[in-house]
Amino acid sequence: MIENRAELANHLDKLFRIENYYDGIVVTDHNGIIVHYWRRFLDSISREKNDILGKSVLEVYPVTEKSSTIMQVLRTGVPIIDCQEEYQLSDGQRTACIFSTIPVKDGSRTLGAIEVFNFARYYSFRDAIHIPVHNSDVPQKIHTLDSIVSGSQSMKQLKERIRIVAPSDLAVLIYGETGTGKDLIAQAIHAHSDRRNHKFISLNCAAIPATLLESMLFGTVKGSYTGAEDQIGLFEAADGGTLFLDEINKMDMTSQSKILKAIEEQKIRRVGGIEEIPIDVRIVAALNQDPETCVQNQTMRQDLYYRLNVLQLRIPPLRERSEDIAELTRHFIAQCRVAEHKNITGISKETEVFFLEYPWPGNVRELKNSIEGAFVMADGPLIKLSDFDWATDVTEALRWNRFAVREKSGSLKARVKEYERSIVQAAVNDSDTLQEAADRLKISKQSLNYKIKDLGIVRPE
Repeated sequence: MIENRAELANHLDKLFRIENYYDGIVVTDHNGIIVHYWRRFLDSISREKNDILGKSVLEVYPVTEKSSTIMQVLRTGVPIIDCQEEYQLSDGQRTACIFSTIPVKDGSRTLGAIEVFNFARYYSFRDAIHIPVHNSDVPQKIHTLDSIVSGSQSMKQLKERIRIVAPSDLAVLIYGETGTGKDLIAQAIHAHSDRRNHKFISLNCAAIPATLLESMLFGTVKGSYTGAEDQIGLFEAADGGTLFLDEINKMDMTSQSKILKAIEEQKIRRVGGIEEIPIDVRIVAALNQDPETCVQNQTMRQDLYYRLNVLQLRIPPLRERSEDIAELTRHFIAQCRVAEHKNITGISKETEVFFLEYPWPGNVRELKNSIEGAFVMADGPLIKLSDFDWATDVTEALRWNRFAVREKSGSLKARVKEYERSIVQAAVNDSDTLQEAADRLKISKQSLNYKIKDLGIVRPE
């Protein structure tokens, strides 16, 4: 809670230094009149400057005096933190908003409020959801078994298991750490199934707020909430094809129970509707943690686990299949050569040694992103270790800790996680914003936020 004007000025300064983290920062006076905003707020709601400043939040937001969180905070003087609400913007797009609202106080008197928020649009989760274009003459591009680069025996065995399970209509549960290529495996299952001529739709459950999931999965009926229109959900969109639910252990328990009901009954009911709609969908689900651990930690319903775990595929992490690193490296360099038009043929010997020693906590995705970044920086026929701007510190750590790590107690997984924690913590400590830290690590800000939570990273004040 902000108690005086000096503290407000200091707080605003901090807010504006982390502007990249928010879609909007809005400041109002005690009457709810907007007196300040962050520029990106205008782009988020498609409004002009003159339509914002000096206007009441009740004119700008599609809210009422009662439903407005800003007006509620102004009335009560009590902050509202990490609240979620769904409504429709002026352009007709259905949107969820995750926000925090803080009162600005001078002693006991409320001077105004500050609200920071992020929008989560249904059909703007480019990294979270893949829906093929309806009525398109362009065939949907789906990866096949040939797309899976494999030199190790474990990956060859995995490809053979995919070949065996693909023709079945039974559910498949994929277990693999973040970055191992679960979506690629799911696509290959679809491509070699009898459903290959129908749609493959994927959803990253970790990227979707709980308030959006039900409407996204099951669709809506017009009038079911403010601004709602008749809209099919992903189950209907995937009818006849495959629905891939990635990181399903990040889905809330209520949504998991509704998924289970839909799978068992093979029918769904849209939000606000009464009609039961039959569905014909094959479910492929994925976990980024050990399945039994998910059940024990109650991040996955036991009954849903048993329902999905008919056929299970485990993708080994990259550190367990070092034989694949060289082949994957050649594959990604070949891709970059086409995209960047640079005649780079491979990596240096020093880089080869580093690649084999580094534990790759981000797995294949981290390797791919690292090569793409180094490819741009390289100025010769071979990518050198110095072309990886993050590799110097890691190389030094490997040099000093190579033997110490071998002597430490605990599982390989625990040691790798601790190592990853130290790298992420260092990037966060050395960066002014989360976006800068994500850029240093060559990952998205969304992935960084997940790692901060998963690894227990402490953000500096």
